[in-house]
Amino acid sequence: MDYAADFDIDLQFGFIAEEGIRKILENKKLEIKFDRLANKTGNLFFEIESRGKPSGLKITTADWFVVCIDSLNMMTWFKVPELKVKLARLLNEKKAITKKGGDKNSSVGILVNFQDLLQTEE
Repeated sequence: MDYAADFDIDLQFGFIAEEGIRKILENKKLEIKFDRLANKTGNLFFEIESRGKPSGLKITTADWFVVCIDSLNMMTWFKVPELKVKLARLLNEKKAITKKGGDKNSSVGILVNFQDLLQTEE
């Protein structure tokens, strides 16, 4: 399909994109992380333990992990296995740390700079 400044042509491109996204998400489970502090800190916290038990990213059964950053109107999608690899690499490179957080510091998670996470090669 060639580019044309014509609504009908643009609409066809839109339908193609919608169908592609539908196929990607068909029968997939999503985990949504809405991080209210990332806009201020530039960091994301991925919980892996809560009250001494594995939790969050460590035990998710989701196929996709969607990160929403407050006030930026931005979402970033990660396939869960790829996100785990990226975080492990950043921990190894000392660009991420494990840290207590959450309610009364009862959780442990991986704290990582959002930009470092986006720039990590898989």
